[in-house]
Amino acid sequence: MVAMNGTRPDDRLSELVSLELASLDPYGLRPGAEGGAPANEYDLEARDIATLLRSKPSLSSDDIDRVWYDWFGESLTAKVGRERVTDLLLRLIRLK
Repeated sequence: MVAMNGTRPDDRLSELVSLELASLDPYGLRPGAEGGAPANEYDLEARDIATLLRSKPSLSSDDIDRVWYDWFGESLTAKVGRERVTDLLLRLIRLK
């Protein structure tokens, strides 16, 4: 199914996850800001997390940390702290 704006629901979930990751901005890259990284900086990681959101009945911070470790060699929790990851996790779950 394709929405009127031409995006598929799967694509839209990935976009929303990417926006959440950009808001968290664990590396201070300022995606989409003038002089910052491209707005789609976290799209690849977002796709992996969106896949988990679609396929798992529940998502945990360990799931997010595994994706992050695959991409960056460190857990997101180690980078930004448990509280920020928990806040992200709650926002991501609401996207389902």
